[in-house]
Amino acid sequence: MARHRGKTQVSKNSSTEFQNMGSMIPRRPKHRIFFAVFGILLCIAIVLYFSLSQKETETQATEGVLWHEAKHTWNAQTLSRKKMKSLFNLINMDRLTNDILPNFMIIRKPGTENITKVKNYISRTMKELGWSVEEHSFEDMPPASYSKYPITFTNVIATKNPVARRRLVLACHYDSKVTPEGFLGATDSAVPCAMLVEIANSLNQMLSSSHSDLTLQLIFFDGEEAIVDWTAKDSLYGARELAKKWESESWPTGVNSDKNTLHSIDLLVLLDLLGEKNPSFILKSGTDVPRHYKEISRIEKALNDNIQYFQVTPLRGNIQDDHIPFLHRRVPILHMITYPFPQNWHLITDNGENIDFYTVHRLMKIFTAFTAGYLHLS
Repeated sequence: MARHRGKTQVSKNSSTEFQNMGSMIPRRPKHRIFFAVFGILLCIAIVLYFSLSQKETETQATEGVLWHEAKHTWNAQTLSRKKMKSLFNLINMDRLTNDILPNFMIIRKPGTENITKVKNYISRTMKELGWSVEEHSFEDMPPASYSKYPITFTNVIATKNPVARRRLVLACHYDSKVTPEGFLGATDSAVPCAMLVEIANSLNQMLSSSHSDLTLQLIFFDGEEAIVDWTAKDSLYGARELAKKWESESWPTGVNSDKNTLHSIDLLVLLDLLGEKNPSFILKSGTDVPRHYKEISRIEKALNDNIQYFQVTPLRGNIQDDHIPFLHRRVPILHMITYPFPQNWHLITDNGENIDFYTVHRLMKIFTAFTAGYLHLS
């Protein structure tokens, strides 16, 4: 330990005393400085280890593979039952039922004040969760028998980490059918929209802790429904326009690249016609990526409740929905639509009384676990 100089050691010469005052100040020994520096470096090393460890699996899985090709071999993590249980505890069905869903359970015809209210709710809610939100607005002409004037449509795109190059996309449409008059579209697609918002709420903290180059993106499409009769031009207004737009945009933004924004999509999971009791899902061989559908089925079996929604018998072809413009541009798809269609499909009775919340909760468990597993959230 350093010692002060004794009084008998102090020079009587004032100038000499002034010059020697520095030697009277206690000093830290070199070994204490060494341990302090070592401790700081150790803390930095620990922080770096935990921030990088989350990327280890991703790095191993994509080693030697270009970022835009990683999707072709990427697999969801297999979650333990303990991990799945902890994920399920994050799902708040009271929030979904009483806080989120009512904001979608209004008539939502394209170009109306009501659909603007829903759009504003989506944007506001996602921003409050800390997501980056883009409103993609455009005009398109409906059939002349409906209107002589163009309608403004708006897709809402919410991205958790906008600088990540790769995205798992969960999507739905938030417009409602023009006819029959007063149609609410509970399963088509108020419930799927509410499910996406709740998934964002449930996983938000885990997503915020992720430093991966793969993030979660939500797309709420406008104008999925035909305004008069389903044709190539009178349907999928929002999906057609967004797919075309993203195909023309370079990605990553601000980088001289021959890739476009569609290349950022690892997988587009489209939810539609969900909420009625005892739904059935089929692997559509012309649409769905088989290994991801099988992972959904595996998660369902892990629930161990002797219920099966996801059938193993494949269906040839595809069902017309918002994924089609992306499928035609070779974006990997997982189309989560009830087939056969629900009993109240496109009927005025799809009004909310047909929703079975046990079914909704069960689907929430499956889709939340798939999302966490695909993103390798820890």
